[in-house]
Amino acid sequence: MKKLSKSIYILVPIIIVILISLIGMYNYRKPVTLHKVFNEAIVVKKSNKELIKETTIEINTKLHRGLYRGSILNFNVNFINRLDGEIIIDNKTYIFEGFTEKSVLNNIIGSAFEKNQSRLDGFMVKMIDLDTIVLVGTGKNLYNVVAPSKTIEDYQHALDETIK
Repeated sequence: MKKLSKSIYILVPIIIVILISLIGMYNYRKPVTLHKVFNEAIVVKKSNKELIKETTIEINTKLHRGLYRGSILNFNVNFINRLDGEIIIDNKTYIFEGFTEKSVLNNIIGSAFEKNQSRLDGFMVKMIDLDTIVLVGTGKNLYNVVAPSKTIEDYQHALDETIK
């Protein structure tokens, strides 16, 4: 029986570690689908905070992880998550693009605008986490949409929490 060379004992574990690392990076980097429906949303006029109507917001987006930001030397390493997809309000579809402040899914900031329309006439989107959303109208959109909320007081509280 032939003896295996010493280099094979070193080379095989290195190849196994590299393969496991590549599979792990692929699984981490592949987009994650997020779907969320807010049934308790209200539309409020920006000028006088008048309740216009109650509505439903549906978010269909993909989470792309791993845009690097930070410094390796200071051990301040984090990754920015990018989100893209659509937000549906009253059967009207808006294209959504956003990002997170750090590696976790909170403090999501972005914009939503109608397809084939000016990017100025849409919404600025702010989410504290995946449970609260505030859409602030820009351009010709003279209203805000907030969820979850049922009253003007809920609207103001959610607006104050997200704008902090």
